[in-house]
Amino acid sequence: MKFTHRQPQTWQELQNLTAEYLTVAGYKATTPYELNTARGKVEIDVYVEAPYELVKHIICECKYWRTPVTKEKVHAFRTVVHDCGAELGIIISKNGHQSGAIEAAAFSNVRLETWESFLNIIMDKWIDNRLWAIKVMAARVMSFSDGYTYRTEELTAEEYPLYQHACNSALTTTNQCVLILKSDLLNDSSILDRFAIQQQYQDIETYLNDLFKKLQEALEILEKLSVKPDKPDRFISTMKMYMENADD
Repeated sequence: MKFTHRQPQTWQELQNLTAEYLTVAGYKATTPYELNTARGKVEIDVYVEAPYELVKHIICECKYWRTPVTKEKVHAFRTVVHDCGAELGIIISKNGHQSGAIEAAAFSNVRLETWESFLNIIMDKWIDNRLWAIKVMAARVMSFSDGYTYRTEELTAEEYPLYQHACNSALTTTNQCVLILKSDLLNDSSILDRFAIQQQYQDIETYLNDLFKKLQEALEILEKLSVKPDKPDRFISTMKMYMENADD
């Protein structure tokens, strides 16, 4: 399956989508962001913090231009990256970069990307983070739907129909969340046919976001019930174990 079909249609969409993908991938991304530099304050299109990685501060310049980015723009951006103390700068351009710009960025801490190449860079971490978040949510739903440990008899007469509806509506979704792995999505494995995923969804992003939404809706009901699971995290280990066994 293709990762996504989304394409920014304006300069603002380019900035917002860049920040959105980085955020889901596990980074703290802010757009726009005002930075103090050695030469004064500068507004950055997207400011990225990654406290648990070697490269901890990244600034992104998003160019929704009709023409490729010039070397003059790269030189100016290199100065901003240096002055603000960022370890990495990325220029994301709708229409690529001139040859002079590519030469200007060589051997520096500035990367030149198109929208498509940026998506290729962020895709793995985006899928990993989104998929794990969904599996954790599914594990939470399963802790409510587990007929052996969840005390349904203690629910009120008003709560029980809501409980049944939430659990039944999320059943297929939780089953998919247990079984689906990143490799299945990227390699179009047979499990996608089992759930008719490719017939229903045009790309990975749409599919995972739909799972996220369905689980969120179920949890909004379940979390409000008066009876809480005794072991709300018990199925998270099941998710981890399945993923580890699948990788072996």
